[in-house]
Amino acid sequence: MYPIFRVRREIRKALRAPRLAPGEVHVARTRCWPTDIDHLWELNNGRSLTLMDMGRMACIRQTRMVEDLARRGARIAIAGSCVQYRRRVK
Repeated sequence: MYPIFRVRREIRKALRAPRLAPGEVHVARTRCWPTDIDHLWELNNGRSLTLMDMGRMACIRQTRMVEDLARRGARIAIAGSCVQYRRRVK
């Protein structure tokens, strides 16, 4: 199930945060919930990409790009991703 409530919370936090200028770094802190783990008791790879997607949406909100994108009828898509994990999330 897609974490709709978590996405809402991240976007609300991004709207209250100060606006990001181009080139600034957006940091999204997330927590591994019991629904995020797989049968090996680790964070599921698909869920980790979903959590990163939540951070992407919050970053777009915090930079206020949504208004420009809506005006132009554009959307943001990720064509591919390459993830390197530093350690396991248990």
